[in-house]
Amino acid sequence: MELTLYGRPNPRQAEFFASTAAHTAYGGARGGGKSWAMRRKLVLLCLGYKGLNCLLLRRTLPELRENHVIPLLKELGDAAAYNATERVFRFPNGSRLKLAENIAVTKQVADFAHANDIACEAELGSVMGHEGAGANMDYEEIFRTKKGFTDLGEAKQFAEETKCDWLSVAVGSIHGAIAEGVRNQKKPEARLDIQHIADLSKVTNIPLVLHGGSGINNQCILDGIVNGIAKINVGTEIRQTYERTLGETNDVEKARAAVYTRTCEIIRSFRIEGNQEKLFG
Repeated sequence: MELTLYGRPNPRQAEFFASTAAHTAYGGARGGGKSWAMRRKLVLLCLGYKGLNCLLLRRTLPELRENHVIPLLKELGDAAAYNATERVFRFPNGSRLKLAENIAVTKQVADFAHANDIACEAELGSVMGHEGAGANMDYEEIFRTKKGFTDLGEAKQFAEETKCDWLSVAVGSIHGAIAEGVRNQKKPEARLDIQHIADLSKVTNIPLVLHGGSGINNQCILDGIVNGIAKINVGTEIRQTYERTLGETNDVEKARAAVYTRTCEIIRSFRIEGNQEKLFG
């Protein structure tokens, strides 16, 4: 049986396809091609290896159907048999492509983590932007419409059913650089929907996590902490500091020292200095 798979990968997708690492992370904003890349690579793996078991996830069942089930049914045709009850594609060589929603799988991960005395952080919502993937909407439009923001009802259900310990939420921050072409430029200043953070904190009753912590109006950071943000991921500012200093001096030690200085500045600006002693004594 012949199967023709259409579409040409962009450079980032091609790099993802070529990876032979045991663990490969591939992220991006809405419209960046993550779903197509994940779906295509898993299909190629299932076609190329006998008896392989693969798992493909989406946050909710409607998203799972829209982003993966329907496209796969069109792409694969008779090349794989689909069991709608089990949500699995079975290939003639014995390989299986299982599809599942985020809640069910996150609960399995959280249960496993808790059984081993480990906390579990989960994510719900779509943080704008990412290195290598541009945003499809103007930032002000996204903030006004709350496109991709973590939904209150979904967050409540997610926290209750998964029993995760922390929840990363989308509330206005920007993840990484908006696009690869501006990777080394300062990120546009973002802000946070403080009321939405407070509402999410109330309905989930667990600590909230903020991804895309670089380039946010500092008062928003402080207000976000007061209203439920307990962990902030900061990467772009630190990476840019290292890369800029290394490029200017060609000295790794000076670049590391610059990172240390910038990290201390960020800690002070967030007013969290001394937290290690407060938390652990």
